[in-house]
Order: sequence, then structure tokens, then C-alpha cells
Amino acid sequence: MRFFFYCLCFFTITSAVFAQETTVQGTILDAHTNKGIPYAVITIQRLQKSYSANEEGKFVIKNLPNGSYHLDIRAIGYRSDHIDITLPVSAAIAITLSPLPIEAPAVVVTDRASSSSKLTELMEHDHILHGNELQRELGQTLAATLRNEAGLAVRSMGPAPARPVIRGLSGNRVQINEDGVPAADLSATSPDHAVAIDPAMMEQIEIIRGPKTLLYSPSGMGGVVNAIRDDIPRILLHDALFSVAGGYESVLQGGSALASAEIPIGPFAFKTMGGLRSTQNISAPTGILSNTDITTSHLSFGGGYIDEDADAGASFAQFTTQYGIPGGFIGAHPKGVRIEMLKRTVNTRTAFHIHGDFADDIRVNLSRTFYHHTEKESNGAVGAEFFVTTYAGNFDIIQHSNPLFDNGTIGAYFSLKYYSYGGFVFTPANTVLEYAPYIFEEWHWGKTEFQTALRFNYLSISPDVEKDTRIGRIERKDFASLSASISILHPLSDNIALGGTFTRSNRPPTAEELFSLGPHLAAYSFETGNPDLPNELGYGSELFIHYKDTSTTVSATGFLMNYSSFITPRNTGDTNYATFLPIFSTSTLAARIWGVETKITQRLGYGLSTEITGSFTVGDNMDEQRPLPMIPPLKVLVELQYTKENWNAGIRVETAASQLRTDTFEEITNGYTICGAYLQTRFSVGTFINAVTVTADNLFNTIYRNHLSRIKSIFPEPGTNIRLHWRTYF
Repeated sequence: MRFFFYCLCFFTITSAVFAQETTVQGTILDAHTNKGIPYAVITIQRLQKSYSANEEGKFVIKNLPNGSYHLDIRAIGYRSDHIDITLPVSAAIAITLSPLPIEAPAVVVTDRASSSSKLTELMEHDHILHGNELQRELGQTLAATLRNEAGLAVRSMGPAPARPVIRGLSGNRVQINEDGVPAADLSATSPDHAVAIDPAMMEQIEIIRGPKTLLYSPSGMGGVVNAIRDDIPRILLHDALFSVAGGYESVLQGGSALASAEIPIGPFAFKTMGGLRSTQNISAPTGILSNTDITTSHLSFGGGYIDEDADAGASFAQFTTQYGIPGGFIGAHPKGVRIEMLKRTVNTRTAFHIHGDFADDIRVNLSRTFYHHTEKESNGAVGAEFFVTTYAGNFDIIQHSNPLFDNGTIGAYFSLKYYSYGGFVFTPANTVLEYAPYIFEEWHWGKTEFQTALRFNYLSISPDVEKDTRIGRIERKDFASLSASISILHPLSDNIALGGTFTRSNRPPTAEELFSLGPHLAAYSFETGNPDLPNELGYGSELFIHYKDTSTTVSATGFLMNYSSFITPRNTGDTNYATFLPIFSTSTLAARIWGVETKITQRLGYGLSTEITGSFTVGDNMDEQRPLPMIPPLKVLVELQYTKENWNAGIRVETAASQLRTDTFEEITNGYTICGAYLQTRFSVGTFINAVTVTADNLFNTIYRNHLSRIKSIFPEPGTNIRLHWRTYF
């Protein structure tokens, strides 16, 4: 009896303990938007059970015995996290997760001007590729990745040497940055020089327009393309994050692979990334173009200390590539040329978070880049060789709200570049010194928002040897310039806003534009510079209107740019009979460029949405009343997209008009219509988060040509191309 009595007591006590059960409820939130994350998974390790949140990110877990629990929270597209709770709890739990790069929010990571204004949203956030969109658009080059953005086109000379064109402007008028630092390659100087950036290695690509361009460049009307890899970590992750990825393109018969790791250790964070790309000769409906294969490798690693009051870090990156330029032109390389590139960059970044009465942060960035470019003939002989060593840095004071301004940046940039050459290079070795103080400010007056920027630029180009040539005296040249820009945005109602931008752009010429004299076989041209070139001075204006309601967004921009001294190399119609190459002479002319950009998005319901993007640009040589060369034609892109949970699919139709407005000796290009489609999905397997994208370009294998291609006369654009991109985070 006593035994049964003890058993009864034990059962009663145990039952009472376990009877103390409670219900836990809460919401899983996006750390940046503060919106619920649908279908997040909550795992209780102690019980080996998992629970799912609903479409609003809310969850309810019933009948949990009181005590301590360890909860793991996962969601596709987000970094996993965990919390410890002790039951009972008196209120609902709010848990935040940070997005992974595959679904990163549209924030400007490297921006030197902190801003959350409507102007910034309209001018920049509509031009940021990240997450699913970046995977969908990811191409062989940076330019190919951006080709479907409003106002952008691609200047190319094969699959590797390609560069973005913005509103008909190219070369040094469009600056390309990597993590906020100038890319320091020679892609702006010649169409055969590739951009030393692999877009597959980037977490985000942004296009900066408006006054903020003057934080980076004196050419305020062209814009800035900033590719973000973030080698120096800026945040401390809760746990280590690893990823692997792979890509494939059928027209290139090759692909890419990469791996990355980001590891926190106390207040320190370390990040490393490596990648390879290998492709064969490009194919088109007309056949295969020889000597267009590409081999690329990339390695980077960085680390930093992160604290509430300061952070500092450093990184090293190496980029190498080998690619071919096709032959086929009289006077050029009969069998094409092979180009080898090497770029090594060391970056340092220091930020002091002072939170003072006037400023929030003081930031100092320093970098050293070594760039080596070699052009080899088919027999292995070096035809041209370029060596560039660049020391650069910027000092910025980031302001917060004060009696005069809402946000702003005051800073200065400097660079020192050493150019030396080998082989048969037609530009003299030189040293370029540049420094530029600048200021950017935001403020409002009532409901009207303002952005303004001012940049003073001093540039000195010193040839190693001064001499007289048939194009003039080769000697030191000094240039001082002042660029300014202001943007205004005024809401007409809750749904409509009207704005405008006015810019004075003052760009100094480059050493190539000043001093070149000789054959450039890889570019199919004999190039002559002009030592007497002045600054390129232009005035630009744009008017834009923006409409947005619950289902519709409409943006339309009209722009006009007038240059009194537009610097451009033009085909003279003459031939250098020693090389049988056409002579391109650099000169200035009065130019006008105008056009319209539109973007319309419409949510149709049931997961369906449409997007229509249009770009139209006209360029005129006002001195000769002729069209400017290399202006892209009218292009319209129509897309229908279906989205449901973790699936995303779409079809798109791209139409370009014929380009009949051509300069003397420039070929007319016929219009075209091509179709494409894509399918994307995200799914998790255990702790592995996967993102897969399949894209089909030129579905019907249409023969068409890009007006801005330097090889369009011998080879069209690629045929049907199947692109596959897969990435796994764990």
C-alpha cells in the first residue's frame, strides 16, 4: 500500500508540473522593412519539432511546458538566427531576420551620402540590381548584366570587351566603381579593353545619377556604375555564412563557379571569395566567331573590426582574365589578338562614428591598384603592353540633420596614377595627379525636396618625355574644372511627384585623348589625339514625373544635354596606308543629346504583373548638323511576370528600332524583335538555402545586330542562349 501511495503522489506532482503549459506566439520580421516574413520556420531543438509561420510571418505554438527553450529561425532568402526563451512569457515575441544577398534590400551599401529622401528613391533605388533581379540579368560582363535597365546600352567588341552606355554617353563620361572605388582599368580608353570586374562576384550593382554623381566624378551627366562585392565586412553576422554558386551559358559553351565565406570572431569579421570562369568561342545563328573565348579568375579576402564607435578593415583582391579579339578587318590583326589582364587591389577603410552635433561619421578610404594589360599577336609576340599603378583615397564627413541641411557629405578625393607602356603603344608614358574637394547636401522647404552638389577638380598630366610631334607639342597639361548639380522634387498629390535636375558638367580630357598617335590594331583604327583639347563643358537638364498607387507605378524622364566642347574620336574617312587602318581623330564639337526614358509597372492580381521600359536617345553634331556617332536606337522592353511564394517566372519581348541617324562613315543598323523567358525558384533543404535561375535569351534564334558593336559588320549578336545560375547558402 505504501508503494502505491508513493506512486500516486509522484504521479500527482508530475502531472501538476507538466500541466503548467503555455502558448507562444509572435512574428518573424524583416530587419530592414519591418514587415512579416511569410512561411518562416521555427525549430525547437529540445523537442526536435518545427513550426511554420503564416503568410504574414505570424506563428502560434501551443501546449509548450514551461521552461527554457532554444529556437532556431530560418526563412528562404534570410540569414538564420536563434533565440533563447523562458516560459511562460507575458507578451508576443518579435524576431527579426536579416536578408541574404540573394534577396538583399535596395540599400546603398557604399554610398558616401546617407539619405532616405524621395529623390534618392527615384534617382537611385529604381536602378539597383540585387537579389532575384541580379541573378536573372546576370551576364558575361557588367554591361551585359545592365543592358535591360532604362537608358542603358552596351558598347561591345565581342563577349569580353563590353562597357555600359548611359543616355548615349560612354567612355570616361560613365565612371565604373568597385565597392565605391574607381575600377582603375583602361576600359574607358578603347573598345577592345574589358572592364576588370566579374559581375558574378557581386552582391549588388547600382546606377547612381543626379547630384550624387559628383561625389565620384566630374562628369555629372553620364552617371556612375557601382559594383558592390563588400570585401571588407560592414556588419557582424551571428553565425558564419558560406555559399557556393555556379553558372552556365550555352552560346559560350562554358560557365562560372564561385565560393565565399564570411566568418565572425568576436568584434572581428572576415570574408573571402574566389571564382573561375571559362567559356569557348561565342556562337550566333550565322556560326561561331573564332578567338572569342574567355578565361577569368578572381580571388579576394578581407577583414575588419566592427564596433559601435568605429570600424576599420582592409582587403586584397586579384582579378585575371584572358580573352580574344576577333580579326577579319583589313589592317587589323588578321587572326585577331589575345589580351591578358591582371589587376591587384589593396583597400583600407576606416570609419569613426562620432555622432556629434554636426556630423555622424568620418570615413577614410585608401587604395592601391596595379593593372597590367598585354596584347599578343597570334605568334605570341607582344603588340602592346600597359602598366598602371594607382594610389587613391577619399576623406568624407557624413553630416546629419542640422539647421541648414537634412543630410550631406563634405569630402575630398585624390589619386596619383603612373602609366608606362611596352610594345607598339602610341601614347607616351605619363603621370596623372588629381584631387577634388566636393560637397553634397539635401534639404527640404515645405514639401519640396532639394539635392545639390558641387565639385572642384584639378588634373595634371605629365608626359615622361616632352617633344614636338605632327599633332602638336607633347608636354605637361593642367586642367581645373568646376561641376555643379541640383535636383528638385515637389509632390503634386499623394500619388504624383514632379521634379527636375540641372547640371554643369566639366570633364578634363584624358592622356589618350590628348597624346595618342599611332595604330591601334586591336581596335581596328589609327588614332590621333589633340594636345590642345580644352575641358569638356556641358549643361544638362531633365524633367521627371513619378506616379504611384497601390498597383501602378509610372516614371517618365525627359533629358537634354548641350555640350560646347564635346570630345570625341571620329572617323575622318582617311586611311593610314602604312597600316591600311581608318584614321580616327580626336576633336571637339558642339553637341546636343536629348531623349526620353519611361518605366511602367502594373500589378494585375493573382501573382501577375507587367513592366514596360522604354529608352529613346538622339545625338546631334551641332557644328556640322549631323548625327553623333554611336548613339543607341529606340528600345522597348515588355515583360509579363508571375510570382507565387518562392517561384518567379516571366516572358519578355525586346524591340529595337533601326538606327538610321548615323555619322559619316558609320553603318546603319536594322531594327529587331527578340523574345526571352525565365524561371526562378528558392527552396531550402535542411540548413541549405538555394536560389536557382534559368533564363532563355533570343528564344527564336533571331539574327540581329547591336548598333554599338564594333564587330557588327562581321558577326551578329548571340543566338538562343540558355543561362543557368544556382547559388546555395549554408
